[in-house]
Amino acid sequence: MAWLRSRRRKTDDAAPAAATTMPATAAPAPAPAPTERVEPAAASPARSRRPLSPRARTTVFWVVLGLIAAGLYAVEVPLSVGLYRVPVEIVFVVVAAHVGALALAVWRPREASVLAVVAVLVLMLLSTGGTGAPWPWAVAPLITQSLVLAVVAWKDTWWWSLAAWAASCVASVLVAFVFISHRDLGASMTNVIVFANIAVFVLAAAVVVRQLQRTRAQLVTERSTSSAERERRQVLDERARIARELHDVVAHGMSILNVQATSAPYRHPGLPAEVVAEFEQIAAQTRTTLAEMRRLLGVLRSDEGVEDVTGAGPASAGAAAPPRSPARDTKPTEVLGVAGSGIPAGRGATSPTVVLEPQPGLAQLPALIEQARAAGAEILFQPGEALGHPVDDVVGLAAYRIVQEGLSNALRHAPGAAITVQLERDSRMLEVAVVNVAPTRTVRASTGQLAGAGFGLQGMRERAAAVGGSVEYGPMPGGGYRVDAVLPATAGGAS
Repeated sequence: MAWLRSRRRKTDDAAPAAATTMPATAAPAPAPAPTERVEPAAASPARSRRPLSPRARTTVFWVVLGLIAAGLYAVEVPLSVGLYRVPVEIVFVVVAAHVGALALAVWRPREASVLAVVAVLVLMLLSTGGTGAPWPWAVAPLITQSLVLAVVAWKDTWWWSLAAWAASCVASVLVAFVFISHRDLGASMTNVIVFANIAVFVLAAAVVVRQLQRTRAQLVTERSTSSAERERRQVLDERARIARELHDVVAHGMSILNVQATSAPYRHPGLPAEVVAEFEQIAAQTRTTLAEMRRLLGVLRSDEGVEDVTGAGPASAGAAAPPRSPARDTKPTEVLGVAGSGIPAGRGATSPTVVLEPQPGLAQLPALIEQARAAGAEILFQPGEALGHPVDDVVGLAAYRIVQEGLSNALRHAPGAAITVQLERDSRMLEVAVVNVAPTRTVRASTGQLAGAGFGLQGMRERAAAVGGSVEYGPMPGGGYRVDAVLPATAGGAS
């Protein structure tokens, strides 16, 4: 055992020495294992094949139609001369007119149907020979006439092609009765019935193909229209959401600033004239900013100018964050912050970082009430047991924004009026009420900047409807204004 320990000690001592005496050249790295090159699987013919362009499809159609017409002409001319003894002097012109109606039906289907009926009638009248051959409809004219009727049904209305089919049948019956002394009437009627059945079947197939093509074209149009309308609706919904956030966050904060600046000389009497003038300038500037904000909201909520305003939408929407609660931001500030901006008051312009917080809810309502009280509003807050019973985040956000808008409207349109904010909660519903009495003083009409555009009320309806609730608002009989909202405890839970 002692020998083994000494042997191990010698080996361990020799290892560092060997490492120091090793040459600088590194040992060659082991050769990488050869990898097989995987050839990409050949694309299947069905996937690699591209659809033909409209011009190519048109070329193929005319080539096929020309080959069919040439084949029918090559068969019908010798058949009419050799078997039915049609005069050679006329057969080329009549057969050319009959076969040419097949191509003419693509451009002028009604004229082509008339030409085909006249040409086949002339061929029947001139077919005096061929006692044992089928008559009045030979095989080649029967195929030609059926194809002409099919093209007419494909390019024109079904009733016109049906009328051409009926005219062909009537003409052949009349010819059979004219030559009743030379031909077997029973055989002739059987031939006419065969033509009628074959032609009407081909005609019906053409009508079905035409209807399928129209249905497919309508489906493509409807899909493109639905896709465009869906994209437009998504853009409009996003713009409406941005407008709501701008109105609820920025317009509310500007309204608080305006009320504070306007009421500062009354709340703090004895201020120097320079300070009073500065407060008046701040109030005027906030009124101008509110007017510009409402014009922007009008553009966002309109159907026009999508490309002009959507670029600024996401940036503006990103400002919608909750205010800091007093427990988390107790440092006194010198400048009032914007409610719901997520930026601490007095430090928003210089802070290198912005703290992101969740959207506000019922828990942030006390902070919102205190902020409105700091602006000089007399508010009675009666939360009841609502703050102790959680609701869905979207429901809490809707309730917060409804209270925020109700306070903003009361501060703007009823200055000095007492405001009551009341919450009631049961197992299924959350009721929110914002009530203000008649104002103690009127809003100055000389500026004309504080007149609302109705976007806040519209935003309250949209927010309540988004979670399955409803909002009612209007003036009270004794003066004042009331906003009542009924929201489900869970989003979409209201009937």
